[in-house]
Amino acid sequence: MQVRQLWSRSRVYRIVLVVALVYTALRLIVHGAYLGIMLYPSSNLMGGMPEWTGSEGNPLVPVDLQIYLDAAERFLERRPLYLRSNRIEIYQYPPFYAFAFIPFTHLPRVATVIIHSLLHVGAYALLYVTWDRIFSQLGFDRVRGMLAWTLPVWLIFSSFWSDLSYLNIYVVMALLGSSFVAAILKERLGWSVFWLTL
Repeated sequence: MQVRQLWSRSRVYRIVLVVALVYTALRLIVHGAYLGIMLYPSSNLMGGMPEWTGSEGNPLVPVDLQIYLDAAERFLERRPLYLRSNRIEIYQYPPFYAFAFIPFTHLPRVATVIIHSLLHVGAYALLYVTWDRIFSQLGFDRVRGMLAWTLPVWLIFSSFWSDLSYLNIYVVMALLGSSFVAAILKERLGWSVFWLTL
């Protein structure tokens, strides 16, 4: 990977990357604290949840993850998946996605939130690596160099941190789409069908 080459050649890159890594570590700590407050509001950690949330001391799950869990429960109970609402936060994905979430309805909410946080961070890292491999396969060395230069931007990218706080599926979907592209380029049609199906 060209990150190592840039690290050894450019002092500016090393400084910028270290600052971005420190920022990332701090944001992950903040994310952990945020989840701790949501999952244990009665602990009064850092002042607890604001009154406007209406949590009344009950554990909360990030909003998008809660939508997926609610849909999985409705799927299990054979109730309608698609509720009518004026709210923007509604389930709007295929039934298979609700079906895939059923195992998480049997886990404690804390475990589910931790698993999905780790999945989200892992998917984002794999997304970066997948595109590095795609560019490498195509022989796009200058593009790979630019991807390496932009690693600090990837680390501080606000949309990623926003997605992490809601625990929605955008990053995972981007990874699935990128894996599909990689399989097509390698002419691995079985894998491409697998990624497309997911």
